[in-house]
Amino acid sequence: MTQPTNPESIYRDEALELLSSLEESLLELDENPGRKDLVNTIFRSLHTIKGSGAMFGFDEIARFTHEIENTFDAVREGRLALEPSMITLTLKAKDHIHDLLNMAEPDAAAKAHSDELLTKFRALTGGAAAPEAPVKEQVQQVVVESEELPRETFWIRYIPTADSFLTGTDPLRLILELFEIGAGDSLFTHQIMPGLEEMDPERAFGFWDVIISTARGVDAIRDVFIFVEDDHDITIEKIGDDRPRGNDVNDMLECLSKAADPKAALREMRQTYAQNLAKRNAEPEEQSAARTETKSKATSLRVDAARLDRLVNMVGELIILQTRLNRAAGRHEDDPDLHQIAEELERLSDEMRDDALGLRMVPISTSFGSMRRLVRDISDDIGKEVEFVTEGGETELDKNVIEEIKGPLMHIMRNAIDHGLETPERRREAGKAEAGVIRLSARHASGDVLIEIADDGAGIDAQKVRGKAIERGLITPEQQLTEPELLNLIFEPGFSTADQVSDLSGRGVGMDVVRRGVDALRGSVEIQSELGMGTTVRMRIPLTLAIIDGLHVRVGGELYILPMSAVESCQERFVDGPTRIIEKFELRDKMAPCISLRNLLQVEGEQPDYERIVVTEADGMYVGLAVDAVLGQQHAVIKSLDESCNHSEWIAGTTINGDGGISIILDVPQLVRFANRQHNLQ
Repeated sequence: MTQPTNPESIYRDEALELLSSLEESLLELDENPGRKDLVNTIFRSLHTIKGSGAMFGFDEIARFTHEIENTFDAVREGRLALEPSMITLTLKAKDHIHDLLNMAEPDAAAKAHSDELLTKFRALTGGAAAPEAPVKEQVQQVVVESEELPRETFWIRYIPTADSFLTGTDPLRLILELFEIGAGDSLFTHQIMPGLEEMDPERAFGFWDVIISTARGVDAIRDVFIFVEDDHDITIEKIGDDRPRGNDVNDMLECLSKAADPKAALREMRQTYAQNLAKRNAEPEEQSAARTETKSKATSLRVDAARLDRLVNMVGELIILQTRLNRAAGRHEDDPDLHQIAEELERLSDEMRDDALGLRMVPISTSFGSMRRLVRDISDDIGKEVEFVTEGGETELDKNVIEEIKGPLMHIMRNAIDHGLETPERRREAGKAEAGVIRLSARHASGDVLIEIADDGAGIDAQKVRGKAIERGLITPEQQLTEPELLNLIFEPGFSTADQVSDLSGRGVGMDVVRRGVDALRGSVEIQSELGMGTTVRMRIPLTLAIIDGLHVRVGGELYILPMSAVESCQERFVDGPTRIIEKFELRDKMAPCISLRNLLQVEGEQPDYERIVVTEADGMYVGLAVDAVLGQQHAVIKSLDESCNHSEWIAGTTINGDGGISIILDVPQLVRFANRQHNLQ
């Protein structure tokens, strides 16, 4: 059922996006104070939040944001110098606007907090950004004037400089801003592009022609390009009065595509527009009213996330039906038509699966902004200098995965700043730069996403970890562990090497939370560290939580799914006599542990003489899983477990097979840990 459009909800969604952009721009400006384009972006975000807030009844947001907007207006006009304290205060203001958005009606405490922040802004600006007029009156005046002004039609040719992207300007964003002040259409013309070897993908090769009808006059159009007009080639010409109808816009764009030069194109457009207008004026009024007005086609569509989730669920059910059809076709080998239908449906369902999951994919950079803010706030609180570097922000993940990964990321970042990086004094003594570096990167790797958080701090002392582990009874003094195995002890509940407990870390809950959060996503996490050089935490996360590619295996009469992202290879072995839960097998001229799923999961039936070993990777080591048979690959639609099964951490979910039966999806890292615990009890 289609839900009615709620203007307030639309404003909230757009305001949240603007606040995210505002925070990102403020943090960028903090690192690059001389970038005027960032000041302009901040001003435009505040201006939009204020103006739309007043129109949709968010009066407190409009009142509060108005004075902050005036502050950045004074900065961009040179009447006020930008200071770090101004950015800090604006970040706090951004948080307050976010809180106001989540309130049905701001209470007295919220308004008092608004006044408190505004008092600090006034003290900071010293009256340089005095308010001009009540916000609501300004917005209402603009709306009334816009409705009374006659419409005019303009032609805009915008030729961005080749290095637009390098200077922080997005030409397409400016074109989209034009369509916020009027209706029309655009034509993009490619310029001569170099060959692939010489082409620089970060340079612009083309220009836009825009036909737009607006009631706000030519000044509103010039304001769109106000920050690039000195460097970019911009032509604005009036074509005529009134607004275009029917095919007027297409006719004028056709004139542009055929004309030899801009002056000839302008003459042709004015002549064509005048002829069409005269022809319409000569038509009977009934025919003129019947004409359909040309509307610009939407390039994007805002969709409720719940609808996308329902779509993915339905695609999952379709894949289950397609698997059942494949099995039915396999039982009727003499029916070629049935086989063809099954193959076509499999192809279509695979495409639908990829497209449906692609709709939920968003760049991981959406979470980088909050991490940058976290680094800034913590480093200021504890007096450390931190340079935060991000890479691979364009890497896409399922939106649900990104939401779940934020918690583990925040814990790792806190530990890196508080424990990993030294104080400026100690870094000088060690011959390092005073500012420590934290690098957050993401990239695709074998169907998963690899996220790394690396610092150039003091590193982790493996022997200190060993001492703490012996002290807490996690290992015995006689046990000899490798360095990776020692570092993995950091993920044990309550484990901490901190000498002092701070507000940020040291209580031994952070890294345990990280591993539990990553395990819940069917991912893996590992630590690498070099004493005195730094630490790297590496997380491998699946792209989506809805549908996975799995390896279908059988043990006795039980069926299981192993995620393909965890599978390395397959081997076989002959079994002679009884087996234990964990044994050894030869893998690439070395001995590796092999877990018997039959013994571990207590599967009934006789032990076969021949087993297949599925080689997997868990917690940074190769582990074999002994099964009776490997049935092949399968698209597994993940179904949640009942609450009564939540205690079995090694079960990631279930899936429905083609014959209607159930297969258990195994969480390989948790399964290996469960096997180790059971083996130690024997």
